[in-house]
Amino acid sequence: MVDGSSAPKIAAASSNRLLRSLPLDEYERLSHHLKPLHVAARQYLHRQDDPVEYVYFPNEGCVCSVIKTANNGASVQVAAVGCEGLLGIGAVHGSLRSPSDVQVYLPSSGVVAMPISAFTAALEERKAFFTHVMRYVAKSIQSLMQSVTCNALHSADARCCRWLLSMRDRANSDEFPCTQEYVAAMLGVRRPTVTLICALLQREGLIAYGRGRVAIVNRAQLEARACECYHAADELMSDAARAHVHQLGIRIGAVSSNGAGNVA
Repeated sequence: MVDGSSAPKIAAASSNRLLRSLPLDEYERLSHHLKPLHVAARQYLHRQDDPVEYVYFPNEGCVCSVIKTANNGASVQVAAVGCEGLLGIGAVHGSLRSPSDVQVYLPSSGVVAMPISAFTAALEERKAFFTHVMRYVAKSIQSLMQSVTCNALHSADARCCRWLLSMRDRANSDEFPCTQEYVAAMLGVRRPTVTLICALLQREGLIAYGRGRVAIVNRAQLEARACECYHAADELMSDAARAHVHQLGIRIGAVSSNGAGNVA
């Protein structure tokens, strides 16, 4: 998937919030190991039990599903990752094989690939990159625990609402591709269950659904129907967004300061 052409030499190549929240000098240094990639819907970035050669950072609007498949072939989405994070966190703990499939759901502006060797070397430096990645891993574990609780205790209706909201937030759009087969697989339920839920949500004016796409019509009511797990999981994205905005403010200030010095 990743060819041998040279990596981008400017930090601005990625809109991934984890990368963009790094100090500018560290981001620029790491950018020599990053390569932007165009991806397609349903494309696999990692396959379960296969060696992990690259860690991927989704750009703005790109959403990927982390999917666990059982021995009988049944699968369920265990996490959705957008521009707030990275794919391949097992490498943080030295795992060189993927514990799950990683499949592109919304390709949008693609991903940024980082060779596993460069990723582990950057972590070993124990600089800002290490701190930001470890913070993301900790939040991911919390989110996964919340997801397990949600799957065990909450109704398919509430979980479907949560999933739709999660996809909307990561896609950064009220309308996005969505099929009943895919939602059923991601929630670990039968398709007729999703059909009934979507029909009910559409009848009540919460969503508009058809032709393989869904539009969020009444977000407030959809949030009211979703379980509390949506807001708990949403903290992961919120923290990443706050870090991104904070670091962007620092960069703007630095640029303004440098610019004033040059004029003088």
